[in-house]
Amino acid sequence: MTGKYFWDVIHSRKGSADSILLLIPLLVLFLIGMQLSISIFTRNQLAISSQNAISTRAVSGDFLNDDRFIYLGGSSDSRNLALVVGTSERRVPSVVSSFFLLTTQDLVLNNRSIALVEGN
Repeated sequence: MTGKYFWDVIHSRKGSADSILLLIPLLVLFLIGMQLSISIFTRNQLAISSQNAISTRAVSGDFLNDDRFIYLGGSSDSRNLALVVGTSERRVPSVVSSFFLLTTQDLVLNNRSIALVEGN
């Protein structure tokens, strides 16, 4: 008796439209949440890696052509101080727009990092 009831429930069409009306908004909400999580993670990862790179370049003295300098003048012990500003950008994977084929435009994050260069 329970086997027949199980197959009757499986083959029944009751609730299919209600399930679809519930699952589509939940899927969209889940994808939006995933997009926000991926974007925030990528932003944090970009900030940490670019700050590490500019600090390393400021200590080692191996600067890139894109690095900009802001000179602060001398201090009391006659050392010249300067800030080096580096920029970086990274593409963010798009979950929502690629799933629904809304746009093919990539999301890009830009970041500026600053480090102090001490020179004699």
